[in-house]
Amino acid sequence: MKDDTTKVSSLYDTQKRGAVAPDYSDNENKYRSLLLNNLMLAYNIREQFHQELNDKSYSEYYLINRQQDMAYNPPKRNASDSRIVTGVIHEKDNTILSIINDMNLQPKVRIYDKDNKKLDELSNLLTARIKKSLTKENFDEKKSEFFKLLLSQGNVFVIDEKKTKYETKKVLTQNPKDPSKSKWTTVIEQGESFCEAVAIPNTAVFMPNLLENDLKKQPYVYMVFHMPRVSVEQVYRDYSRWQNVPKYPTKTVPPNTNGMWGDFYLQQPQAEFCEVIIYQSMPNNEYQVFINGVMMLPVQEEDNKVVGFPLTYYSPAGEYTLVKGDNEKIPFFAYSKSVPTKNEVKEEVANELLRIMVHKMRYSAFPSIGNNADKVLPSNIWDPSTIIPDLKSSDLSILNPNGSITQSDFSFYQLILNSIDDTSISRSLEGTQT
Repeated sequence: MKDDTTKVSSLYDTQKRGAVAPDYSDNENKYRSLLLNNLMLAYNIREQFHQELNDKSYSEYYLINRQQDMAYNPPKRNASDSRIVTGVIHEKDNTILSIINDMNLQPKVRIYDKDNKKLDELSNLLTARIKKSLTKENFDEKKSEFFKLLLSQGNVFVIDEKKTKYETKKVLTQNPKDPSKSKWTTVIEQGESFCEAVAIPNTAVFMPNLLENDLKKQPYVYMVFHMPRVSVEQVYRDYSRWQNVPKYPTKTVPPNTNGMWGDFYLQQPQAEFCEVIIYQSMPNNEYQVFINGVMMLPVQEEDNKVVGFPLTYYSPAGEYTLVKGDNEKIPFFAYSKSVPTKNEVKEEVANELLRIMVHKMRYSAFPSIGNNADKVLPSNIWDPSTIIPDLKSSDLSILNPNGSITQSDFSFYQLILNSIDDTSISRSLEGTQT
């Protein structure tokens, strides 16, 4: 046992990490490595190519959805290309979002006793409490963000967090006329605590079973965030292992030796940031937090089995503090289809047609010509009022006289836009001409 402890502690470069290495027990080492191995497994599963995502990894799927939703204009591939996009999906998403925001969605609780008799007073009381809670956290302002993610990504992940307000006060102890000679005492006061629903990036969530759409049926869930160290410290500075959290993330040590992890990062955080990993398991009633790879909550042994910190400490109902919304479910798959995904190819075709038509307009104004004259022509030949001596119209020949935009080009472009309408929302509801 002593040799194992020495071997594990050798994985930490105390000098470069800027903090003392954590002193884990043998059970804690095994439990910690098991959870980190499961996170790596969930990460590798998610980042495989999936047919449901058009043969993309989820990170690629998320990025392409995001680019289409914000009408991303990619760099030109060729010097003669036009940097232009239709932005049609961006407008479709905004129209659907506007329709949803205009709906007056209000919570209402109905409670019945064992005889199926409605308890009106209790129902009204709980409904009022829920409305008050939503008002306190400005839910009406945040719900637009939730719906936007749902439409543009196919899923939205919302975590219910308990937050505490802290107020930094500076009390002047000396108040001379010259402000440069003032002295003060800094006091941090803890304010009220409250619960708040917060949307998190879809890429921060890792589920092990991608064949299961119901989040509650997942054996465990991981959430990975990169947060400013100052913000993390406000929450975890009173934990006994905060002193072991690396100040300077490093990967100069072996990441895994004999199944045991030393310092661990799923992705290297930037300077003055921490990687916070939250693990939750409903079947096992477990909850764990890692900050820059340091396990913050204790474990214990029961019946010769290592068990983790209870999830019910943070979620009395024993359910995940994370909820998942679905736009258009895919059978036997954890993620759902988004509006941009259903129109990805068609919008790219529309973008390409628009670029070609712009190219044709340029060509009709400045066509490629053949020079039949015995002289070198200037580059400004098509500029207005340009005088070129000793040059006749017969000395020039248009290489592609049919290079202008045709009616069939407009018809095909209109056909693609109509097809996008069929799989999103009609332009008549957008207020645009059909």
